Amino acid sequence: MESDNQLKENENNTLEDTQARLAEELQTSIAKKVRADSEYTAKLTSIDSLRTLQPDLEFDCFKNKLAEMAEKDDFKDIQTVIAPNGIAFLYSTAFMTKQYANILATIESDDKSLLIATTVRDDSRIYPRLTKLEFFMAPPFSMKPDGLEVHINKTIENEEYKDIKILVASTGARYLYSNLYINDSYAKTIAEWEEVEQFENP
Repeated sequence: MESDNQLKENENNTLEDTQARLAEELQTSIAKKVRADSEYTAKLTSIDSLRTLQPDLEFDCFKNKLAEMAEKDDFKDIQTVIAPNGIAFLYSTAFMTKQYANILATIESDDKSLLIATTVRDDSRIYPRLTKLEFFMAPPFSMKPDGLEVHINKTIENEEYKDIKILVASTGARYLYSNLYINDSYAKTIAEWEEVEQFENP
């Protein structure tokens, strides 16, 4: 017959095994949802929405299990992005780039000037390329033409975004760029190539 100590030890081991299994199930479910959101709907996953996967789990414990995922190779693609309003979201690098995740996070903050400036600066710095105004009328931005004009003007007039410049090509097409990364002369060269020269010299 097992002693009381042995019984207690067996109970503890069983409890630990159960907790480990539940933690693994939770983390697998989190990764599955985040990957599906990134791949099929091209959206970020709010951490609050994941609480429904194990609603009885205390929030601190939930956060700990979430943090543990970063240390596991199976979940290396699950990354966090913080919106300007401080809200954290998750996305999968297997289906979404960091830049696109940052754009979606900025959209969540509903600060149109910040969104425009951040996007233009990223385009100018990373590629480098100009940002056509119509770009902001397409998803995921989906700004209306009238509203876009207002937001563009507010952005350019804002001292915080004084590096954001607007350029009109010879065709009348309008572009934005950041002179932190592209100088005015080079911006004109890029615009003319995009609008005219690439078609004259195929």
